[in-house]
Amino acid sequence: MAAMFTGYYKFRERSYFLQQTADAIEEEVNAGTLGIGPYSEFGDVGEVEALKLFTQRVEGHRNEQRRRCSSWTSPPTRPPPPASRRRLDSASTRRTVLDDWEGDHNTEARRVLYVAGSRAQQLLVCAVHRKHVGRVGDLLAAKGVPYINS
Repeated sequence: MAAMFTGYYKFRERSYFLQQTADAIEEEVNAGTLGIGPYSEFGDVGEVEALKLFTQRVEGHRNEQRRRCSSWTSPPTRPPPPASRRRLDSASTRRTVLDDWEGDHNTEARRVLYVAGSRAQQLLVCAVHRKHVGRVGDLLAAKGVPYINS
């Protein structure tokens, strides 16, 4: 009974933190769209700087959420695993999530990417390392997804 309650509590806590982070990111989107709060000083000419600030603040929210949830997903004696872009399932291949996406492989990493992207209601901002921008652009274009490369 205690194990079941602990599992339920962990699930509820994780859901709470995920919702809290989603709400904070939505607040950032609204502030950026309306040009209020920390985005009020940029105006129309500072769109690139506003986008940089937006990305920095959203990543801060995501890192805070990871920090809060790490105590529920890993023992306190072991540090949380590094934020890797490698596959999240147990297969010992060297494929990345982009390889899985291109190869249409059904993996946990690809499912996580899908869930993250499908939650966006109006705008999805995706920070991609410059060496992968072309690959991501090709994948989006192949599916007819409009995107801006900045």
